[in-house]
Amino acid sequence: MLITKLFAGNQKVSSIGQGCDLIPTNSSIQTYSIPELERGLATGIDLGMNFIDTAEIYGDGLSEKLIGRVVRNFRNNVFIATKVSPQNTGQKDLILSCERSLMRLQTDHIDLYQVHWRNSDIPISETMEAMSLLVEQGKVKHIGVSNFSMHEIFESYDALNNIKLASIQMEYNLFDRSAEDTHIPFCVENDLTLIGYSPLDKGTIVNNKNAQETLAKIAEKHGLNQAQTALRWLISQPNVIVIPKSANPEHLQQNAIAGETVLPREDIDEISEACISTQITIPTGDIQVSVAEDREVYTTLEDAINNKKGYVPSPLSLAETMDAGILKPIRVKKLEGSKRYRYELIEGRIRYWAWIIAKGWSVPIKAVLRE
Repeated sequence: MLITKLFAGNQKVSSIGQGCDLIPTNSSIQTYSIPELERGLATGIDLGMNFIDTAEIYGDGLSEKLIGRVVRNFRNNVFIATKVSPQNTGQKDLILSCERSLMRLQTDHIDLYQVHWRNSDIPISETMEAMSLLVEQGKVKHIGVSNFSMHEIFESYDALNNIKLASIQMEYNLFDRSAEDTHIPFCVENDLTLIGYSPLDKGTIVNNKNAQETLAKIAEKHGLNQAQTALRWLISQPNVIVIPKSANPEHLQQNAIAGETVLPREDIDEISEACISTQITIPTGDIQVSVAEDREVYTTLEDAINNKKGYVPSPLSLAETMDAGILKPIRVKKLEGSKRYRYELIEGRIRYWAWIIAKGWSVPIKAVLRE
């Protein structure tokens, strides 16, 4: 049976859930058809993965519509978590966003409503006041935050008053374990759930040869593959559930099996020791900002400041929060053959430009090195 964990102290949810960010806005890069996504979601639920995570931005609302169609006849058997976009976190817009999500999901309540990203142009107190109102109205059962720094989480806590924050969502995998520094200990101390997205690091799983060999050895020992072993290690951490995304029936079955398997403490400890990411501090001028394959990005400081693509939070607004600490390190890899740069930036471009806007070019930035 799939291992479950208590959410908000009283509700059982699957420790391995389903991430529903599989519908891109750009249909030219669609991996699955809509019928395949619907079948995949239903298959995952049948296998016991009842924690469903989505967002209003995924597929411009299509992800929520798909979930609504699939679960409408057994709504009480699933736990639906969705997210409001940062540009909609003002009080009036947030309430309208929630109403639209309820309609798309074909439900009268959302089990967990999360702020997708902090919008520094809107006070957290205003956002949480609107969230609290939705809880009082019965439209939302629990409140969560996503991609928040600890400073922003403390602000949220103070603003909520009598309503308890239920969860924190952030990236967590065997490559980027920065959640263990402050966020997971905070969750344990305050009885929150940490929802780890991208648990398999987009298929990379681990970062170096030693980690890969260790994971492969332990996986073989238990009749698992490396992805299953990584998922099982992640949910062995206190207060953690994960939301891998897939509509592939074979992968869904494998995910469910990972949630049923027990790893001995010695194996968990061995993986922990082998999968320590290399975190370094780099002069910002040593980093080349390259073009991303899957989205448009800013490659110059001027473009980042102007923010003509309309990203929220913008680099400029995110820079205002940098004194409270960067949310997580950027990701880089070593760059060979360049006389000017030593590293290439592969993830965290908005954070990189926000850091430079806030600190200038002279203050080094924290990074995780992809080997």
